Amino acid sequence: MATYAGGGNTEENNQTVLSTLPKELPLDFLRTITDQFSDQRILGTGAFGTVYTGVMPDSQRIAVKKLAESAPVARDKAFTNEVQNIMALHHKNVMFMKAYSATNIYLWEAFRGTFLPQNILLDNNMIPKIADFGLSRLFGQEQTRANTQNVVGSYGYIAPEYLYRGEISAQSNIYSLGLLIIETTTGEKNNPKQNEPSAREFIERVRRNWTEGHIASRYSKLNANGLQEVKP
Repeated sequence: MATYAGGGNTEENNQTVLSTLPKELPLDFLRTITDQFSDQRILGTGAFGTVYTGVMPDSQRIAVKKLAESAPVARDKAFTNEVQNIMALHHKNVMFMKAYSATNIYLWEAFRGTFLPQNILLDNNMIPKIADFGLSRLFGQEQTRANTQNVVGSYGYIAPEYLYRGEISAQSNIYSLGLLIIETTTGEKNNPKQNEPSAREFIERVRRNWTEGHIASRYSKLNANGLQEVKP
């Protein structure tokens, strides 16, 4: 039973909490708002499932996650762990779970529709929202480290200790976060097959990306390609 930390009438408090919990929706409704889970509605796909754009009757867009039939973790376990993790986190940068279905499909809050690397969505106010908990599905709430023989994830973002020894921890996410930051700042897709750029090349890519994307967007008449770094 959900509990509420505030004072006042217990019954009213319980009703308040229950009103914020995810609602169960029929599968037919989810099929309708995703155009039968059309490929044209796909936002992203991973080892654990696919995220679709759902359009509600009031035209509001919703992220809809459908767990993969061949997920590396049992669907019931993956679903339970992710729901527990989502419900335990109340953060502006984590997608809020609005509803679910008995077939392990669930809906998230409205979003803008922009998809960033590693399953990050931008909402209507351009606030980034984490929309996929990835390897957290392997963890219960009490766990901080796990081992697995089935290594899953996006190649190029996997931490070495997980890739080679199957060890998963919070540090694994920090490794992936670092790669995400590099990809976001350089504007280039991470490719593990390419040679790593030198520090000078990396800085140049970041500077060029910021110049062309940020300054040029603010000053439309400015020729970003003609800008040169001013040396002291």
